[in-house]
Amino acid sequence: MSMLQSEQQSESSIRPRRGRKVIDRSREEGHSRLVNDYFSKNPIYINAQFRRRFQMHRHAFLRIVTILGDHDEYFQMRVDATGKMGLSPL
Repeated sequence: MSMLQSEQQSESSIRPRRGRKVIDRSREEGHSRLVNDYFSKNPIYINAQFRRRFQMHRHAFLRIVTILGDHDEYFQMRVDATGKMGLSPL
């Protein structure tokens, strides 16, 4: 009988898990800044600065992003589990 009682006590002492705290990383804002800084009609950074930072020409970078997005859904921006836009493929 004592084994049954100890089992019941251990089951009742199990605590429910707490949910994880959601950290706002401002992904949408980061994507907007990246697009405005490098890919808009009037980018803040010129082609030479883009090449220095990303080690390739802008058109090559955009071609790679497009090909990856067409090839695999993983590289497409979509809504995440919290209802916000997920990571940018850029």
